[in-house]
Parts: sequence; structure tokens; C-alpha cells
Amino acid sequence: MQSFLIKSLVKEGYRVVVVCPLDRYTLKLIAIGCIHENLPLNRKGKNPLDDLASTWSMYKIYKRLKPDIVLNFTPKLNIYSTIAAKLNDAFVINNITGLGTIFTKQSLSSWIARLLFRCTQPLANFLLFQNKEDRQFFLNAKYVKAEKALRIPGSGIDLERFKAKPIPQGETIRFLLVARMLRQKGVMEYVRAARRLKRKYPNVECSLLGYSDNGNPTSITADRLDKWGTFEGVRYLGGVDDVIPVIESHHCVVLPSFYREGVPRSLLEAAALARPIITTNSVGCRDVMDDEVNGFQCQPKSVDSLFAAMEKIYLSPRYRLIEMGLASRHLVEAKFDVSRVVGTYLQILKSVGRR
Repeated sequence: MQSFLIKSLVKEGYRVVVVCPLDRYTLKLIAIGCIHENLPLNRKGKNPLDDLASTWSMYKIYKRLKPDIVLNFTPKLNIYSTIAAKLNDAFVINNITGLGTIFTKQSLSSWIARLLFRCTQPLANFLLFQNKEDRQFFLNAKYVKAEKALRIPGSGIDLERFKAKPIPQGETIRFLLVARMLRQKGVMEYVRAARRLKRKYPNVECSLLGYSDNGNPTSITADRLDKWGTFEGVRYLGGVDDVIPVIESHHCVVLPSFYREGVPRSLLEAAALARPIITTNSVGCRDVMDDEVNGFQCQPKSVDSLFAAMEKIYLSPRYRLIEMGLASRHLVEAKFDVSRVVGTYLQILKSVGRR
């Protein structure tokens, strides 16, 4: 969504500066038409001195650039960039992309993060929420007033880039989990269900697609993921920049997440490509699921429930897979077009009247 938003802002005549750590996407951002400012930031670090240093860096960048409007997209930036931006009298819009473990885990670091949210989010001019549950949570906790809390349809999906693709031919049925390789994404449950399915039905292939997040303590190591391919029969495909050809070669995309999602991008991508999906009734995931219409719902943390859903896909005739895939496509066309998300941003920015 961010790249589509940046392109739209540049087209509208806004001067866009992206403040983020230097990585492999930096040149792509510059090619879109924005300016890059390097920001030293440890996304997963918990050292308060490091976070204070990052906040000071942001303050100096904003003081030099004098931005009219600052858009934030990650939990840390929603906190620290809000402080730095408001100290420089900027208009702030924060995107709440999901509550993750900050609001579900009971630990000292999570308690501190929640306290920082409580102190900083009232300073923002608008908060954009990807699902109604997160919005209501913030309202109940008095992190934001209702008139400043807007709902957007997830991160949205570019329907021109992600076009419906035909279901693969052949007798082998291929399942794919697309996510960061975190335990809360249901990766362990998927591997166990896949192992059972492959024992019962030999012509099944199950794969994992996504990066191993070494900075996250719940991440599954790349070494273990590779061993699963040898001992469990579940292929780890690594991470890719373009998921379209990988999803296109599979029949069904699975995300048995019990993570506090916004709206999972992998499900939006799969649905846009006209694939049946399997996911849980968890917050965010349920927004892309119409049970037994565009796929099957499973219970969080339940290998038995996930196995049953995957077996239903396997036993479905090809015409039924096509029907479910088209239902997925129609769902995202109706609810998750990225132009609706960008339209919300542009409407707010035009009301501010500064570029």
C-alpha cells in the first residue's frame, strides 16, 4: 500500500520524503519519485536509549525538512515519530496496522509500549485502523477520540497488478502459507497439518513463503525451516519481492494466524489472484473470509481443525476451487481496492490544505 500511496501523492503534486532505515527497497522508493532520508532505527529493539536516539534523529530531520504532514506506519514510528513531528508542529496521521503482541502479551516491555501509546496517540491528528476491533479497542482504552479514529479497508490491494489467475491444472494439489515465519502466524500448526495431509494423500504439496525475522524472538530460524523440507516434506521457499508467480502456481493459500493482525496482506493478495483461502476467525483474518464461500475457516492453534479445512480443499472438485477463488476475487473487489485507502489519505490531506 505504501508504494501505491507514494505514487499517488507524487502524482497529486506532493513533495514526498520517506524517512526509514537504508535497505534493499530504498532505490525502489527513489525510483517512484520520493526523496529518502536515512533513519537509524532498530525495529525490534527494546533498548530505551536506542529509541531515544532514534527519536532525536527524527526530531532533527523534521526540524530541517519542516514537513507539513507526517504519515506513520509501524508501532515504533507511531509512537516516536509522533513525538518528533508534533514538536515540529506537523500534522500527523498514524496507520494502526494491527496490534500484534504489544496488546496481547503480558510483559514489562509490552506494558511500557501500551503506556507510550496512551501518551502519544492523542497527539496525532488522525488514526487509521484496518479493522473495527482495533478501532474499538483504542476507543475503549481512550487512546483516541471517535472523530479522529477512521476505518480503512486494510492496507488495500492493487487490483490492476494482482489480477485473477486460473487455478492450476493437474492432480497434485498445492497449499501455500505466506507470512513472516513467526509462531503466531500458525506456522507450526500448518507444518503438522501438512504432514498429516501428505501421509493420507500422497499427491499433495505444501510450501512456506516468507522471510525469517531474526529480530523477532518468536521467529522460526531459516535452518529449521530448511530442515522441514527434508524431514517433514514441507518446502521452505524463502522470501521473494514478487509473490504473484508463487501464489499463481498454488491452489490454496493458508494463514492459520492467532496473531493480532490488521488485515493480512497475504490473504488480500491470494484473494485478488482468485485463490481459495484457509484462515482463522482471528481479528483481521475474518475480514477476508466468508466461510465455505471463498474458502474454509479453522480454529486458532488447532491442528485438527486446520487439517480438516485443508482436506476439504483437497477433496473439492476443480470447478469448486474455481468458484471459491472467484468469490475471493469478488470480495476484495468490493471491499479492499487500494484506491479506497489512498482516497482516505488524499481526502484528509486536502482538508489540511498544505503540500
